[in-house]
Amino acid sequence: DCKQSVIDDTRQTIWESIYAQQVELRQIDDIGPSGQERVERDINRCKKVLSDLGADPERLSRHG
Repeated sequence: DCKQSVIDDTRQTIWESIYAQQVELRQIDDIGPSGQERVERDINRCKKVLSDLGADPERLSRHG
């Protein structure tokens, strides 16, 4: 959310990996409500970053 951000397309694969890990964590049912909230928050953050980089996070979750 900052024009001086250091996140650029050279970091896209890292963010794709973080997103994939968070999607996997979403399937774990014993992390409690706060854990689920954290996972959802992190997924949304990853989606935003990936979208800003021009990637389609939904495609990643379908084919990942």
